[in-house]
Amino acid sequence: MVNLRIISLKVKKTMPIESADKSLLTKTREMMFLLGGMMIATGISSALLNLFGDNWKFLIWIDEWGASTGWIIRLAAIAVGGVLLVSGRVPSVDKASKAPMKTREVDGRIVGMLGRELYIKKPRIWVRFGVVILMLALMIPTSAIIAIIILTDTTREFLIYSSIWFLILSVVGAFSVQVLRRKFGCCENGVYFCTLFSRRELLYTEIDNASFGAIEQDVNNCPMTVVTVSFVPNHSCDKPGISFSWKVMIGDEEKEFGEIRNHVADFVEDVESW
Repeated sequence: MVNLRIISLKVKKTMPIESADKSLLTKTREMMFLLGGMMIATGISSALLNLFGDNWKFLIWIDEWGASTGWIIRLAAIAVGGVLLVSGRVPSVDKASKAPMKTREVDGRIVGMLGRELYIKKPRIWVRFGVVILMLALMIPTSAIIAIIILTDTTREFLIYSSIWFLILSVVGAFSVQVLRRKFGCCENGVYFCTLFSRRELLYTEIDNASFGAIEQDVNNCPMTVVTVSFVPNHSCDKPGISFSWKVMIGDEEKEFGEIRNHVADFVEDVESW
C-alpha cells in the first residue's frame, strides 16, 4: 500500500538580484575543473591505447622510460586530474546563477546571502562511516597493484586486469564522494543542496512554489518513507530549481522535515500540511 501526501507552498515573488561578473576565484576554479577533466580523459585514453600497443603522439616519450614508468605517469595524471576536478568545482556551479555573494556579520561570524544554517540534512553517520571504511579497504589491493607495477615486470594481461580494477575503483570512488557530499541546508534566507559536482542555491524570494511529499514504500520487506522535496524558482529567476528525495523511517517525516517545512512556511502566503 502506498500513501501519498503532498503540501504545496507558494512564496511571494520579488525582483531578482542584479547579476555581476564572475570573480577571479571562480574563473580559476573553472580552469582547474577543465584542466582536471582533460588530464583524466588523456590518462584513461592513453592507458586504453597502450593495451593495444599504441599511444598518443605527444605521449610517446613516457613509454621510452619503461613500461612501469609510463603506467606510473598515467596513473599520476588521472589522480592529479581527479584532485583538480574536485577542487575546481565552483561552489555555485550553476552557470545561470551570477548573483553577487553578499555577506554580513552575525554573532561575530561572516555569513553569505543565505544566512546562517538552521537545519541540515546529511546521510546518517553510519552510512558515511561505512563509505569511508569501504574506501580504505579498497586502497589495500590498490596499493599492492601499484607496487607490483612499479617493482616488477608486469604482463599485458595483468595491466588489463589492473585497468579494469582502477575503472571499478573510480566508479566506487565517485559514488562514495557523492554520498559524503550529499547535503541539504535550510538557512535564514534560502535553501541549498549539494551533490557530487554542484551546489544549487535559492533565496526564498526567488522561489515560486515548493512542495513536500511523503510516499510510504515497502522495499525488501523494509518499510520506509520517501520524502520528496522540490523548490521551483519564479520566472524572473534564471537559476535552476532544487529537487531531491530522502529516505526516512515510517512516521518520521514530521520529525525529519517538519521544522524545515515550518521555517519555509514563514515566508509563504498559503500553507497546507501533511
